[in-house]
Amino acid sequence: MLACTGLLCLLAGCKVYDDGLLPAGAGGRSGAGGGRAGMGGDAADACVMSVEVCNNLDDDCNGVVDDPELTDAECSERYHARVECGRGGFCLFMPSNPMCDPGWYHCDGVPQNGCESQMPCACTNCPQDGGSDDGGADDGGAAE
Repeated sequence: MLACTGLLCLLAGCKVYDDGLLPAGAGGRSGAGGGRAGMGGDAADACVMSVEVCNNLDDDCNGVVDDPELTDAECSERYHARVECGRGGFCLFMPSNPMCDPGWYHCDGVPQNGCESQMPCACTNCPQDGGSDDGGADDGGAAE
Protein backbone atom coordinates (compact mmCIF):
# COMPACT_ATOMS: atom_id res chain seq x y z
CA MET A 1 0.00 0.00 0.00
CA LEU A 2 1.41 3.42 -0.93
CA ALA A 3 0.06 6.58 0.65
CA CYS A 4 1.73 9.95 0.13
CA THR A 5 1.44 13.10 2.18
CA GLY A 6 3.50 15.97 0.82
CA LEU A 7 7.00 14.70 0.20
CA LEU A 8 6.88 11.77 2.56
CA CYS A 9 5.48 8.48 1.30
CA LEU A 10 4.64 5.51 3.47
CA LEU A 11 5.21 2.13 1.91
CA ALA A 12 4.57 -0.85 4.14
CA GLY A 13 4.85 1.38 7.19
CA CYS A 14 8.35 2.59 6.32
CA LYS A 15 9.39 6.05 5.16
CA VAL A 16 10.40 6.26 1.51
CA TYR A 17 11.54 9.37 -0.34
CA ASP A 18 10.89 9.85 -4.03
CA ASP A 19 13.57 12.20 -5.33
CA GLY A 20 11.45 12.76 -8.44
CA LEU A 21 9.03 14.87 -6.36
CA LEU A 22 11.53 17.72 -5.84
CA PRO A 23 13.48 19.79 -8.32
CA ALA A 24 17.28 19.42 -8.20
CA GLY A 25 18.75 21.34 -5.27
CA ALA A 26 15.59 21.24 -3.17
CA GLY A 27 16.05 19.91 0.30
CA GLY A 28 13.65 17.23 1.48
CA ARG A 29 11.49 17.84 4.57
CA SER A 30 13.91 20.24 6.22
CA GLY A 31 13.82 22.63 3.28
CA ALA A 32 17.59 23.03 3.35
CA GLY A 33 19.23 23.15 -0.04
CA GLY A 34 21.63 20.51 -1.15
CA GLY A 35 22.81 18.32 -4.03
CA ARG A 36 20.22 15.94 -5.45
CA ALA A 37 16.49 16.23 -5.05
CA GLY A 38 15.23 14.58 -1.91
CA MET A 39 18.54 15.04 -0.07
CA GLY A 40 18.80 17.05 3.15
CA GLY A 41 15.66 15.73 4.84
CA ASP A 42 15.26 12.87 7.26
CA ALA A 43 16.82 9.64 6.13
CA ALA A 44 14.36 6.88 5.33
CA ASP A 45 13.80 4.63 8.34
CA ALA A 46 14.34 0.94 7.83
CA CYS A 47 11.35 -1.09 8.94
CA VAL A 48 12.36 -3.08 12.01
CA MET A 49 10.13 -6.09 12.59
CA SER A 50 8.44 -6.47 15.95
CA VAL A 51 5.22 -7.93 17.33
CA GLU A 52 2.13 -6.33 15.74
CA VAL A 53 0.21 -4.24 18.29
CA CYS A 54 -2.63 -1.72 18.00
CA ASN A 55 -0.69 1.52 17.48
CA ASN A 56 -1.38 2.71 13.90
CA LEU A 57 1.98 1.30 12.69
CA ASP A 58 3.05 -1.68 10.62
CA ASP A 59 5.10 -3.33 13.38
CA ASP A 60 5.69 -6.61 11.54
CA CYS A 61 6.66 -4.91 8.24
CA ASN A 62 4.20 -6.88 6.11
CA GLY A 63 2.61 -3.85 4.45
CA VAL A 64 -0.54 -3.83 6.63
CA VAL A 65 -0.96 -1.29 9.42
CA ASP A 66 -2.54 -2.85 12.53
CA ASP A 67 -3.34 -6.30 11.08
CA PRO A 68 -6.92 -6.82 12.34
CA GLU A 69 -6.55 -10.43 13.45
CA LEU A 70 -3.32 -9.76 15.40
CA THR A 71 -4.23 -6.37 16.86
CA ASP A 72 -7.76 -7.38 17.87
CA ALA A 73 -6.21 -10.30 19.79
CA GLU A 74 -3.68 -7.95 21.41
CA CYS A 75 -6.42 -5.49 22.47
CA SER A 76 -8.60 -8.32 23.79
CA GLU A 77 -5.73 -9.70 25.85
CA ARG A 78 -4.87 -6.25 27.21
CA TYR A 79 -8.46 -5.51 28.31
CA HIS A 80 -9.58 -9.07 29.24
CA ALA A 81 -12.55 -8.64 26.87
CA ARG A 82 -13.51 -8.87 23.19
CA VAL A 83 -12.01 -5.62 21.91
CA GLU A 84 -11.18 -4.43 18.39
CA CYS A 85 -8.29 -2.25 17.29
CA GLY A 86 -9.83 0.89 15.80
CA ARG A 87 -8.64 3.53 13.37
CA GLY A 88 -5.72 5.53 14.65
CA GLY A 89 -4.31 2.65 16.68
CA PHE A 90 -6.66 2.70 19.67
CA CYS A 91 -8.29 -0.32 21.28
CA LEU A 92 -12.08 0.18 21.28
CA PHE A 93 -13.23 -1.01 24.69
CA MET A 94 -16.97 -0.37 25.15
CA PRO A 95 -17.73 0.06 28.88
CA SER A 96 -21.49 0.07 28.26
CA ASN A 97 -21.28 -3.50 26.89
CA PRO A 98 -17.90 -4.85 28.02
CA MET A 99 -18.20 -8.53 26.91
CA CYS A 100 -15.57 -9.50 29.51
CA ASP A 101 -13.60 -12.74 29.26
CA PRO A 102 -14.85 -15.52 31.57
CA GLY A 103 -13.81 -14.76 35.14
CA TRP A 104 -13.20 -11.02 34.49
CA TYR A 105 -15.55 -8.16 35.39
CA HIS A 106 -15.76 -4.46 34.53
CA CYS A 107 -16.67 -2.90 37.88
CA ASP A 108 -15.19 0.60 38.02
CA GLY A 109 -16.66 2.08 34.82
CA VAL A 110 -13.21 3.27 33.68
CA PRO A 111 -12.70 2.28 30.02
CA GLN A 112 -8.91 2.64 30.13
CA ASN A 113 -8.44 -0.47 32.28
CA GLY A 114 -11.07 -2.70 30.68
CA CYS A 115 -12.35 -5.68 32.64
CA GLU A 116 -10.11 -5.07 35.62
CA SER A 117 -11.51 -7.33 38.33
CA GLN A 118 -11.48 -11.08 38.85
CA MET A 119 -14.05 -10.67 41.61
CA PRO A 120 -17.74 -10.11 40.78
CA CYS A 121 -18.75 -6.49 41.18
CA ALA A 122 -20.52 -5.45 44.37
CA CYS A 123 -23.44 -3.14 43.77
CA THR A 124 -26.47 -1.73 45.54
CA ASN A 125 -29.73 -0.94 43.73
CA CYS A 126 -28.63 -2.91 40.68
CA PRO A 127 -30.94 -4.83 38.35
CA GLN A 128 -31.19 -8.56 39.01
CA ASP A 129 -28.15 -9.61 36.96
CA GLY A 130 -26.31 -11.48 39.69
CA GLY A 131 -25.40 -8.45 41.79
CA SER A 132 -23.11 -6.59 39.44
CA ASP A 133 -23.04 -3.23 37.71
CA ASP A 134 -21.21 -4.56 34.66
CA GLY A 135 -24.13 -4.90 32.23
CA GLY A 136 -24.61 -8.60 33.00
CA ALA A 137 -21.03 -9.61 32.28
CA ASP A 138 -20.75 -11.66 35.48
CA ASP A 139 -22.02 -14.68 33.57
CA GLY A 140 -18.68 -15.23 31.85
CA GLY A 141 -18.79 -12.36 29.40
CA ALA A 142 -22.21 -12.58 27.81
CA ALA A 143 -24.16 -9.39 28.39
CA GLU A 144 -27.87 -9.95 28.94
